[in-house]
Amino acid sequence: MGKKDKHRKGHDDHKAGGGGRDRWVKAAYLDGASEDSSDVWKQNDSRKSGRKSGGRRRADSRVGPSPNFQDGERVTVSMLEQADRKKLARTRAPGRIPMCETIDRHTCYMASVQLPTAEVHNLINIYTELRSESKAARHHPTTLREDFCGTGVLCREWCKGNAEREAWGVDLDPDVIQYSKTITLGQEGGPECERVNLTVGNVLSDPATLAIPKVDIIAALNYGVDYFQKRTDLIHYLRNSRSSLAPGGTLIVDLFGGATVCGTGGRLFERQYKDFTYYFEQKPFDLMTNLSKVHLHFRFNDGSWHKSAFTYDFRAYSIIEMREAMLEAGFASTHVWLAESTNEREVLRCADDEDQDEDDEEENQDNETREDGTSDEEVEDGKSEPRRKFGAGAYGYERVEGSLPQLQSWNAYVVGII
Repeated sequence: MGKKDKHRKGHDDHKAGGGGRDRWVKAAYLDGASEDSSDVWKQNDSRKSGRKSGGRRRADSRVGPSPNFQDGERVTVSMLEQADRKKLARTRAPGRIPMCETIDRHTCYMASVQLPTAEVHNLINIYTELRSESKAARHHPTTLREDFCGTGVLCREWCKGNAEREAWGVDLDPDVIQYSKTITLGQEGGPECERVNLTVGNVLSDPATLAIPKVDIIAALNYGVDYFQKRTDLIHYLRNSRSSLAPGGTLIVDLFGGATVCGTGGRLFERQYKDFTYYFEQKPFDLMTNLSKVHLHFRFNDGSWHKSAFTYDFRAYSIIEMREAMLEAGFASTHVWLAESTNEREVLRCADDEDQDEDDEEENQDNETREDGTSDEEVEDGKSEPRRKFGAGAYGYERVEGSLPQLQSWNAYVVGII
């Protein structure tokens, strides 16, 4: 649930591959988390003594919880939001509009969750590496269907990379499709948007009703397949996808998991951006159903919030479950690329950490070039050679074959080819 679209105004510090998914922070795991918000232990940063002194903190970049919060006290998202609300009531100048009323939730989502440039790079690399194992007629894919497309930013980025590319996006929500047409493809779009086609539709319906031609790649990212709480719906979707692919076509879905993800107390982590802090809040899994509720929150620098801006009821499928389902649905073979989350930070309630923002800025600069040595400008058709490892920062994906011990936290692409 990654970074950065550098083409969006007001977020030019969030360059693709720079400071998003590679900065997932470590959660605190607690027993007895409430239904309304995950608990986080307030604690001091043990790494603070190792940081250099003299760092300059961005003005008002983090408004911490109430000074009455004590070390070791459990702090929830609701408590943080209430503390900010009280501060706003005391300090906001008359007539000043809160930032939450000037920046919409979709803008925050695109900046904090999505990595369109890196994702397109990964899709092409996966397709290219598997072409010798498939019946693909082309060395490079030109057509993409993005399921659960939301704002359509991935479709736009796909078409931006090559004039021969065309994309179709499908989403159930007519409001977000209208937003996409007005903002993503309209106000923020370029000539490439003429080759983006967005449709309000159900990916479980007969593919013929979507009126979309068969494509080289179908991408279901940002954990879209976790919407299917029933395995029968998942199999139905996979079969529909298989019938919608061109010869040698590829279905690419992503999953998340790991030992800490399945902890008994849920998890809460944050990532900081220019105008806001992104909070990912996950409830504990239901042992009998493997379902978990996820909330995305955005807390702005002035202390205003988009609280529970997005809420999902996910079923966390395992890698083996997804691979077996793909084979059952008729895919010829399945493959896995996995990224371990190695660059995590705890959600800290240490509001006076003077050096954190400077460290964040240095981290962004260090990560602007991918681990594979390619920059955003180099991610173009024909310039990226197939490689077994690719991606950005802590999310460098590596092809996995055979067995692998459990990891603390991971993201994976599970790929089916026909």
